[in-house]
Amino acid sequence: MQNNPIKYAQKRLVWAATVVTLLLSQTSFAQQKIDQTLDTSDSPMVEMEHVQGKAEIKTWDKNQVRITGVLGSQTEEFTFEKRGNTVVIDVEVKDNHYRWEDKKDAKDDLTVFVPVGSKLAYETVNSDVIVDGLKGGTSIGVVNGDIKASNLANRVGVESVNGDVELKNITGPLKIESVNGDIEAEHNSTETLEVESVNGEITLNSNSTDVTIETVNGDTLMSLGNIDELTMASVNGDAKVSLTLNSDAEVEAETVGGSITMSFNDNVSARFDIEAHAGGKISNKLNNTSISKAKYGPGQWVEFTEGNGDARVRISTVNGHITVE
Repeated sequence: MQNNPIKYAQKRLVWAATVVTLLLSQTSFAQQKIDQTLDTSDSPMVEMEHVQGKAEIKTWDKNQVRITGVLGSQTEEFTFEKRGNTVVIDVEVKDNHYRWEDKKDAKDDLTVFVPVGSKLAYETVNSDVIVDGLKGGTSIGVVNGDIKASNLANRVGVESVNGDVELKNITGPLKIESVNGDIEAEHNSTETLEVESVNGEITLNSNSTDVTIETVNGDTLMSLGNIDELTMASVNGDAKVSLTLNSDAEVEAETVGGSITMSFNDNVSARFDIEAHAGGKISNKLNNTSISKAKYGPGQWVEFTEGNGDARVRISTVNGHITVE
């Protein structure tokens, strides 16, 4: 027995209307404004993860976490809940939409208020983020997007694949890892400073006594305080460093194709061992010790002692230019 074509068409229309209603309700949810608050301790752990857009995390004087703003149009699920002393903020999007959806209404625009003593763990794929004022420790991971953070205390870790990193008034141990993007950091602490960069310019001002810098391509400009230990390694890129040597300080710097200019503040008391291989060159502006040159081949080296020789400085290059002053 054949179906009545009119009744069949009516059923199809009802089904289509239902689907459209569901889709519209999902879109309405995804694009809605949010303003929610949870009571917390004065030092909660805040875990936040979303895919794209922008986020600003700032502190206030309440024992609460509040999130306001707008969710992107591809949002599938939004979570804002407390688990013990941890507040979880999670924005899930429809599968793979973040790979191609670049419309403004597809992006989150979120502001989060947290207690000053909060500890933050933030992760995103395509977002710019601003973080300010947290004292409990901060971890930031961004694949594509710029990172701006200021006035952070306790341990701070920043990871970026594509995007610039700008940090101001960081007062705890600091670690920065970047693949593509410039780094600018103001580190007002004697705690450890570690920086790893593949491509990008690096500008650092730090009071750390223990500094490690590894770069592949990109120039580095560092203004350091009193150093106990400085380790530098670079493939291509010029480095300019100013520092003061503490007694028994250890400085070791290596480069393949870039130049290093190391400027020493105050009275220098150290033993120097400087070597240039292949096409490298050495300029000694600390004293009149002459540069030794290989009888056969382009190599150069110099060894000398300034003051009592309390610290130790070792610098080497393959094809770069080393200057000490």
